[in-house]
Amino acid sequence: MEEEKIIRLKRPELHSAEYKKFIEPLFAGKEIEKRIRYSQWAFADNPFLTEGEDLPIYLFQRDGKNLGHIAYIPIEVVLQGKIIQGGWCVDFFSDPNAQRKGLGKKLMETAYRDFPVMLSLGQTDMAYYFLLKFGWQYSGNATEYQIFSWKALKKYILKKLGVKAGPTMNLTLSKTFQCAQNVVFEAITSVSQMDFSGCQHENSHFSYIPRTSRFFEWRFFQHPFISYNVHHIYSKDEFDVYIVWRIMNNELGPRAMVVDVIYKSQTSLSGLKKALKIMIEYTLSQGIEILECQTTDTSVLEALPKTIFSKRQQGKRFLYKAQEGIGSTSLSVRDWKLFSSDCDLESLTY
Repeated sequence: MEEEKIIRLKRPELHSAEYKKFIEPLFAGKEIEKRIRYSQWAFADNPFLTEGEDLPIYLFQRDGKNLGHIAYIPIEVVLQGKIIQGGWCVDFFSDPNAQRKGLGKKLMETAYRDFPVMLSLGQTDMAYYFLLKFGWQYSGNATEYQIFSWKALKKYILKKLGVKAGPTMNLTLSKTFQCAQNVVFEAITSVSQMDFSGCQHENSHFSYIPRTSRFFEWRFFQHPFISYNVHHIYSKDEFDVYIVWRIMNNELGPRAMVVDVIYKSQTSLSGLKKALKIMIEYTLSQGIEILECQTTDTSVLEALPKTIFSKRQQGKRFLYKAQEGIGSTSLSVRDWKLFSSDCDLESLTY
């Protein structure tokens, strides 16, 4: 009789030749050593995993052979006012010869015991229907926002006409930016420069990933491959905002991908609008031609400018599953305040 079991990967096994060989088909086209380094950061170095605990990478084995794989990036989640251990569901796959034999369900059920709240943002169609099949709630889609410079807009028109754009230039960002006299605009290079008090959405009905110093240090300052820019934009009694972003290039020119906007509770909508306007003016002054973000945060979406140079479109799908009694199982995407940096969605582009 065949012996079946599900194990959690032990920390040293992440770097084993056996595991690398098994996951190679999942990450075709990526250097496997680079992917292992990424997994070291996402799982083994994750501050929300207990020290010494086996990695939240689940393997389905039959007679000692690996046939299925699913992983969860541990995170704290505030679900309707309660802080709960959660996990972002990633990297599900199975051996082609073992598909449609129930191993996905077994992997999911095992992980569910360890993570009372499971989340997914930006899954493939196959993963989407797989998660729905096992009781996950589709809450809606994030919104993708873009605002273009006039130069980028011209390039877009020329691209439509079949004219090839010229090469993209590397940028050197200026650390200073001239703002109104009562506004502080500063680059942040360390978590010690930041104050997270009042940055959460306490006393609200929203669910979200809380911003703390240990989350921020790990997520943005310890990423193995990506350098993030962090700016603090502050005006006394009006707004207090941190913006995290990175530079990426495409055929339309350098673009600023805003991956997080953290604002203090005293920041009004008009204050948030002013802070985001300053950020857009700064990026344009640095030669950035497109600023974009993907979020479910209705306050940020309302504060972003609506002009002939901007557009909004449907972004990635968001699904979650909460254990019975933990919280509502039918929250709308508008009940969540999420950014692309909450999971590993944008950080996979390295």
